[in-house]
Amino acid sequence: PQDPHAGVTGTPAFTGPRLGILLDYEDISGAGAVVQSVSPGGAADKGGVKDGDVIVEIGGKPVTGVGGYMTAMNGVATGKEVEVVVKRKDQKVTLKVVPTKP
Repeated sequence: PQDPHAGVTGTPAFTGPRLGILLDYEDISGAGAVVQSVSPGGAADKGGVKDGDVIVEIGGKPVTGVGGYMTAMNGVATGKEVEVVVKRKDQKVTLKVVPTKP
């Protein structure tokens, strides 16, 4: 299947480690970073992140939206496992994900 993130434009450039996800940049609820889609075979996919998950914490740092996601990701190392906490339905799920190079 084609990568849904290929050729995506209109999103802020991010040069830090990646999870292989596309976030909902229009969500401003402050409840976390909403995962719009997960790149097949990417770090998030391998770690168990699913479309519709809401990322609320990365590596112990709270994530309240896209900006918080980027800040938290700047603090993690490429190739080193990090805990990602997501809200899935009404439960918090802790996943282990290994970020990749941009």
